[in-house]
Amino acid sequence: MFVNLTIIIPVYNSQKHLFECLNSACKQIEKNVEVIIVDDFSKDNSIKISKNFSKKFNFVKLIKLKRNRGVSHCRNVGINSAKGEYIQFLDSDDKLMDGSIKIILKHLNQFNKVDVFFLKNLILNNLKKKSKPVYDYGQIFKFKKNSSFLSCTENLNKFRGTCWNFISKRKFLLDNKIFFRKIKTAEDWVFVSEILCLSKNFYLIKEPVYIHRYFYFNTLGKVKGYERIKSLLNVISAILKFIKNKKTFLNKKKVEYLLRIISLATEELDINLIICNKKNLKNLSSIIFKLKNELSVLSKYGIQYFNFLSSDKKKLYNNFIQINEKKYKLINNKLNKTNNKNIILFCIGRYGRIFLEYFIKIGLRIKIIVDNNPAHENKKIYNLKIKNTLYLKRNLKRFSKFTIFVCNDSAFDFKKIKIQLIKIGYSKFNIIHFT
Repeated sequence: MFVNLTIIIPVYNSQKHLFECLNSACKQIEKNVEVIIVDDFSKDNSIKISKNFSKKFNFVKLIKLKRNRGVSHCRNVGINSAKGEYIQFLDSDDKLMDGSIKIILKHLNQFNKVDVFFLKNLILNNLKKKSKPVYDYGQIFKFKKNSSFLSCTENLNKFRGTCWNFISKRKFLLDNKIFFRKIKTAEDWVFVSEILCLSKNFYLIKEPVYIHRYFYFNTLGKVKGYERIKSLLNVISAILKFIKNKKTFLNKKKVEYLLRIISLATEELDINLIICNKKNLKNLSSIIFKLKNELSVLSKYGIQYFNFLSSDKKKLYNNFIQINEKKYKLINNKLNKTNNKNIILFCIGRYGRIFLEYFIKIGLRIKIIVDNNPAHENKKIYNLKIKNTLYLKRNLKRFSKFTIFVCNDSAFDFKKIKIQLIKIGYSKFNIIHFT
C-alpha cells in the first residue's frame, strides 16, 4: 500500500501527555498515513499507552528500544523504518490540530515535487492558552516559487528552526544522508541546517496544523553547564564538517546562515562556562582542542570564533579558567557596587536559570524572581515563585532598595526592561545587567 505520510513520535517517560498526543493524530488519520512510535526504554506507563494505540489502529507501529538511546536515535530509527513518501515529526508532549492531517495531505498531493514543507504552529502556554504562531514566516521570507528557503530569507536573525516545523520528503533525507547527530541537546540545529541548505525547493502550509506545548521548566532546560557546552561543541563541530564536505554546494547566503548557528552556539558556551568547575573545564579543553583543525574551514570567510584556542593544550585549559574567573569577577563587581546582597532576579530564561544557580552557590539572597512572560507566573524554581512586574509595582516600598539583576542576553531588551522598572518607581542605579 502506498503511504503518503509517516508521522514519527519519539517517546520517553511521556505518560502525562502521550494519550492526548497520539489521540490527536490517530483520530483523524486517513488512508495512506502511518504513525511510528519509537519508545526510548520508558519506565512509566508510556509503553502501555503506546501498545493500546498500536492494537487499536493498524496504521500505528510501535518500536521498543532495548535501552535508552536518546531522542536523536529514536528519530533516526523512525526515518529508517518509515514507508511514507514524506516524514513529519511529532513530539510526545505536543499534538496536532483537528483537521490538520487532511490539510497536510492536500498540500502534499498538490505539490508532490517539493522537498520541504514549512508548518505553521501554535504555542500552548500553561497548558491552556493558545497564542500567536511560534514562527511568523511571513516576516522571515518572501516566497518565490521553486526557490530554496534560504535564497528567499529576508532576515536570518528571525529564524528559529526545530524539526517539528517541517515535513520533509523521505527520499530527500536519505539521498542527502540527513540524520540526527548523537547530541544530547540542540540536536535540531544541525538537522534543520542541513535540510535548509540542501533542499532545492520549499512550500509554506499557511493553515496552523501543529500545537507545541510550551514547558518553561522542561527536561531540556535541565541540560546546562558542562553537558550543555559539550552538546554545543558537538553542534559546532558537525556544522563545520558539513561546510567542509558541502562547500561546493553552499552559496554565500547559506554560509551566512550556518555561521549564525555557530554564533548562537558560541554565545551559549560563554554563559554556561559560569557554572563549570575545574574538572569539567579540563574535560572540555580536550574536546575544544579537537575543533582547532575543523575551524580552518572558516578562514576563507574571515570568521574568528574561539579566539582563545591555542596550539598548546595546557594553555587552552588555562584560558578556560581565566574566562571563568573573569565572569565571576565581573558579576561580583557589579553586585558589590550596589552594596546590597538582596537580589531580585529579572528574566528567568536560559541565562536566568544559570545565574540563579550561581547566586545560590555563592550565598546571595534571592528575594524573588520576576519575569514578563505570563506563562512563567507562579511557577516555582528553587522554592521561589516567579512573579510579574505588577507584583513589583505593588511592593515598591518593600523592594525599592533591592538590587534588580536583569539577566537576558539582549542589551536592547535590557533597556526596555530598565525603562519599565524606572516608570514604576525603581532607581536606575539599582538595576544592573550582565552581558
